[in-house]
Amino acid sequence: MSQGDFPLLFFPERAALARNDLSGRPPSIHTPPIERQRERIAPQFSVLQGAMDGRRLRIQGDSPVDNPELVLVMEVMGSTEQFANAVGRVQGLEWLFELMEEQVAPDEDFFVPDAPMSNLTGRIFLVGSNKEALDQLIALWQRYERDPQAPFDHGYASFKYVFKHLKAIRYWDVQDRLNTDVLAYWQDELDSGKELIRFEIEAWYFNSFDKNAATVAQIRRQIGDLNGTVISEAHIHEIAYQGVLVELPRHAIEKILSGEVNDLVLSDRIMYFRPRPQCVEGGEIEESEQVLAETRVEESSPPVLALLDGLPMANHALLRSALIIDDPDGWESAYEAKDRVHGTAMASLIFHGELDANEVPLSRKIYARPVLRPDPEDNYHERRAESVPNDVLLIDLVHRAVKRICQGESGSGPIAPSIKIINLSLGDSNRVFSRDISPWARLIDWLSHRYNVLFIVSAGNDASELEMPVPRGSLSGMLETQRRDLALATLLQQADRRRLYIARRGDECTDHRSTPLRCRKHHSCGRSHRSVQHAGYKSTF
Repeated sequence: MSQGDFPLLFFPERAALARNDLSGRPPSIHTPPIERQRERIAPQFSVLQGAMDGRRLRIQGDSPVDNPELVLVMEVMGSTEQFANAVGRVQGLEWLFELMEEQVAPDEDFFVPDAPMSNLTGRIFLVGSNKEALDQLIALWQRYERDPQAPFDHGYASFKYVFKHLKAIRYWDVQDRLNTDVLAYWQDELDSGKELIRFEIEAWYFNSFDKNAATVAQIRRQIGDLNGTVISEAHIHEIAYQGVLVELPRHAIEKILSGEVNDLVLSDRIMYFRPRPQCVEGGEIEESEQVLAETRVEESSPPVLALLDGLPMANHALLRSALIIDDPDGWESAYEAKDRVHGTAMASLIFHGELDANEVPLSRKIYARPVLRPDPEDNYHERRAESVPNDVLLIDLVHRAVKRICQGESGSGPIAPSIKIINLSLGDSNRVFSRDISPWARLIDWLSHRYNVLFIVSAGNDASELEMPVPRGSLSGMLETQRRDLALATLLQQADRRRLYIARRGDECTDHRSTPLRCRKHHSCGRSHRSVQHAGYKSTF
């Protein structure tokens, strides 16, 4: 092989990294002395107490016997694997969620001694708390601040680590619920002239059925007070999820965006307000003039691959006899052939591969179930955009679709028990991965484990522009090979924003045999599990 035949190798930019020993343990972190922690953390606990007392007074008129429950946000530098177990030992504390590890800039209190300019790994723990639990937590803190070396009772030692590495503690508040994604979405909906605006609410999922029921009942009341409507709701115990699809009138959204807070925005039972998933943009179906390999489908062989997408065009020249269409919701009658773009394209790609590659087509049919349908509000294009139905939660629709395939529903057996691969090439630019695994990712992780199926998700439809570090107008003077190499190098430098994120691997929970990031059957389980974050730059998960 000559020198010119070797591929180009691009290396990342040089950066300072914290030293690590050969054991694989993370580098030790400098933590502030107890005097400094006392100065920093004690006032934060006082604020928590004041907020809890204020919350009790606020609800006293409505429900005098109700014990307010607020969600604690604990930002910890470093990590502790057993903290969830310790939380379960404090009566009234309930483990709710753990945001993914994120890089935090060093400061005078927390830094790596051997690399003081390098970023630190931080964790954010979300814990449910009532007044009694907060009092116990403060008592543990006061015991620690009096003597950091004093031993804690068995099972509580993780609290010492947390107090030592605690950067901040506060309540989950309005700013957490109303992130920039939903604010931008609401503004876009207003700008488009809509009088009724639909969005999703993701509520906290508790270990108590009664508490979860009360949460949804409260949301229903608050939506009704704003003259809104609850469209649908979903409860998926296995991934600790409950969500509500709601609709509010224009004036209610305008007031929220203007800074007016109401009971809904202030609700301590709400984790996030979410935009509705976006549409798949309309496109064209390309008619191929190529001669393809003869399609020979084994009629007697059951399908092994399922496509959850738009409704494919079953009578398309390239797909005749290639599909098994399952349309339990009866969408086909309102799904015109001209609108069946994305599902048809995906079915063709799966069955034939790239048309210009002349690959041998599959020998088994593809099971296809529509989870998209034409956008009823798209009156601007000849081919309507295919979208997530506006009257269901997508996570609920996908859950029911997979359950129908593998387990059955309404007393019937599985519709396609032979399925081992499920293609789900749907994206939502409103759910760009940041620091937490979305409910949809947790659902896919759970379904894959529960039914022993492989999910194939897409990661490549990034609509953002690729900005190359060269003066404007200089590309036209480059050779084609130079432009190609420059584009490839730029893509590689941005690879961290254009990939699926793989979660850290940990021990499976031996008690519950659960695979989501945290075992949610019993919230006291602190083991981390194998999980794929189907996230990435512009992806859904």
